[in-house]
Amino acid sequence: MKKFICLFAIFAILISSVTIGSVSAAVSAEECDRLFAESMDGFLADQGISEAQFTAEKDLLYDINLETLGYLYTYEVNGKSGYTVIINNQGIYEVTESYFDAVNPYAECEGLYVYVLPFVYWEYDGEQFIDLASGATMTDELVEAFLEQAYLGSGEITNTSETVYYTQRNDNKYDLALSCPQYTNYTNRPSACAAIAGTNIVGFYDRYYDNLIPGFTAGVYFGEDLYVYNFADANVGAVLDILYDAMDTDPNAGATVAGFRSGLSSYVASKGRSITYYSLMSGGSFNYSSLKSRIDSGLPAVVFLQTYHISLITNGTNEETIEMMKSNANHVMAGFGYREITYTLTSGSQRIDRYISVASGQPGRPVGYLNIASNVSFNDAY
Repeated sequence: MKKFICLFAIFAILISSVTIGSVSAAVSAEECDRLFAESMDGFLADQGISEAQFTAEKDLLYDINLETLGYLYTYEVNGKSGYTVIINNQGIYEVTESYFDAVNPYAECEGLYVYVLPFVYWEYDGEQFIDLASGATMTDELVEAFLEQAYLGSGEITNTSETVYYTQRNDNKYDLALSCPQYTNYTNRPSACAAIAGTNIVGFYDRYYDNLIPGFTAGVYFGEDLYVYNFADANVGAVLDILYDAMDTDPNAGATVAGFRSGLSSYVASKGRSITYYSLMSGGSFNYSSLKSRIDSGLPAVVFLQTYHISLITNGTNEETIEMMKSNANHVMAGFGYREITYTLTSGSQRIDRYISVASGQPGRPVGYLNIASNVSFNDAY
């Protein structure tokens, strides 16, 4: 941990001096910097490099719609150059490329850096797109064709805040642990939310069946009743990689519900255990009462969403602030608790907010609450 903090501090000093243009709210420069520092820390450790002198710079990356998508980091370690690409892919920050002793693919680019897909690099010169590998000008038809597959930074994440003013408030909540698993994309696999959710479920049960994640201790007790799950390490990352492949994850589209179920079942079976799925859907709709019963029985849940959000709730004196990060993307999350807040508003009317306590899989907000009635569409739930 100390090495990571020191390394991150070095990166922060070097990177912050680079002048860049304005950044869309959809891309967090701080989160990209953190992920870059973390990935470099792991890389240097893998290479057995305990001390290194290096410099790093970053440049904005744009999608085909010319919305900000992420950053290209270029660096030099012990005289050798490398580069790393980090993007905000449907709300999840991920490393899509990272190569040491390699040439910056945008080295000859004089316009905007447009990142289409891994190993597909374009330049926008103010009038047209140019493929940097071939030098060819991209026709409108080619651009349209790439739109179906390309990473897009626009229209994915919005942030809103609401303040609820009340005279009375009742908070009914229950969580399966003081701090439940909150693993994120430890190994930086693209479109990995299903595998991340599955890994969080495996991590939860590793508390009871400690061979589910070999070499890993699920958590620790504080006193007799309070249990806190540990953060992820390389052993958790290894399980994520296995589940990612077992679920037949498409790097551009993610995993299907069927792929999630079969992949998780096969992994659990390989550890001498079995898993049974019980639907939390009734007539095509999510059944919150079934979710509460599931949690009360000591069992976690998984939700498959078409649109979603992750809320943080801060209570004050007769007021509550709800910060909501919304996305119109598909997503999968593990649920480890529920929360129902009943307000008597200053107008005299009553309001009830019903939440699932979730592990989002997203580094910027790994835990939070999913309001089942706000900006959410349930495809399936177990």
